[in-house]
Amino acid sequence: MKNLMNVYRTRTKNKVSLDLYRNYYLLSSQIIIDMLNYYKKEKNNNIAIWGAGLKGLAFLKTIDPAGKYISYVYDIDEKKEGNVLLTGHKVVNYKKNENKNIQVVLLMNNNYETEVACLLKEADMNVILINIDSVIDGALTVEDILRTQNNSRKIELRSIYDSVAAMVILYNCGTNCIKNIESYDNQVKQVFVYDNSTVKNEKLIQLLKEKKNIVYINGDGNQGISIAINKVAEEAIRCNFQWLITFDQDSVAEKDMVAHMCNYVNRCEFADKLGIVCAAINDSVFRFEIAATEISYNKWVQQSGSMLNLKVFQKIGGFDEALFIDQVDFEYCVRLKQYDYKIVKVNKAILMHNTSDDNTIFLRKRGRPLYINKYSPMRYYYNTRNILYCTKKYKKVNKQYWESQRRNLGSLLMTLPYEKGKIKRVRAVILGYIDYIFDNMGKTQRHF
Repeated sequence: MKNLMNVYRTRTKNKVSLDLYRNYYLLSSQIIIDMLNYYKKEKNNNIAIWGAGLKGLAFLKTIDPAGKYISYVYDIDEKKEGNVLLTGHKVVNYKKNENKNIQVVLLMNNNYETEVACLLKEADMNVILINIDSVIDGALTVEDILRTQNNSRKIELRSIYDSVAAMVILYNCGTNCIKNIESYDNQVKQVFVYDNSTVKNEKLIQLLKEKKNIVYINGDGNQGISIAINKVAEEAIRCNFQWLITFDQDSVAEKDMVAHMCNYVNRCEFADKLGIVCAAINDSVFRFEIAATEISYNKWVQQSGSMLNLKVFQKIGGFDEALFIDQVDFEYCVRLKQYDYKIVKVNKAILMHNTSDDNTIFLRKRGRPLYINKYSPMRYYYNTRNILYCTKKYKKVNKQYWESQRRNLGSLLMTLPYEKGKIKRVRAVILGYIDYIFDNMGKTQRHF
């Protein structure tokens, strides 16, 4: 009976998710079908999708239920090979020669664009990779999708360069973070360094103050991410900056990162509707090549490497200080989308960012990426509490975000059995849930 109940709950959750995704794809269904007609009928191309999960199934049920357009389904999970989806589409191994007669691949999940582009290249597949999330989030037309970008454009800084500042939040770091800051201090007019450290590094502070274009701000203890960004943004606005790029202390901007972002804004026809222009994250542990497309439209992005439009920042009210850390950036992005602002990733603007430490173990379970030993008990607490808070806040207005957060929490909980010190982490999850219930937000006074 217990097993039957678990199966029922799983099927119910999957049905809810499928309905959400189908409504999502319906937003641009005619555009997508017109695009498929162009590639399939006019260009005589074979088309595959990448992603055999719920999003892929929902896409096929919405766009291609009769199997007119899509030849194959690819997926990174080799265990799915040979499966036949409810629509009759077969999951195949993209590495096998008999499955490579494909000219166009439609990507179902925006989060894996760089990884999939790299995998396809390693498999010697010269294909057109189209990010379906980007099509929908960018409200693209068929002409937009088909328009080729001239990748040899000369980098132009022009007037926007003078209106761009950067900021980095420090927390108990050594003097080695100076090298990271030096990777972008010559790419912007000014860098604001906000020090959240509980123990100040006087040598580091002295080195920072010696640099001409760096403004050091003492955060007076750890005030979290939201407060730090809000305070620096207010100061940048007072200094007449229009854009603010945020960095983590372990992030490194590669050459011309800011220039590529500025160049995009300079020639963007709807620059006033840009909420965030961000860099492509090239993880220093799992290093990927940049995506094939010049830009991608996103629902939400992480704050490091994000260039905030400060006029928009003022309009929507800055970052939610109830969160302290974790989910801070995603919550801000959801509000941007509520106000109909765009979030654009410039794929030639590269940020090196270490999302994992040396002890992190990467696993893939049930098609989900899991990072073991990545989070301390305190981070488990904040992630649990803040995911629940954001889920409640946006459940009625953004079903896609609600579904994403529900799955994120599920992935977080799935890592617990593999963690060292799992008892402390389970306790942190329980405390996070309790504080969410009693609305104890902001910086916690609990000890982990």
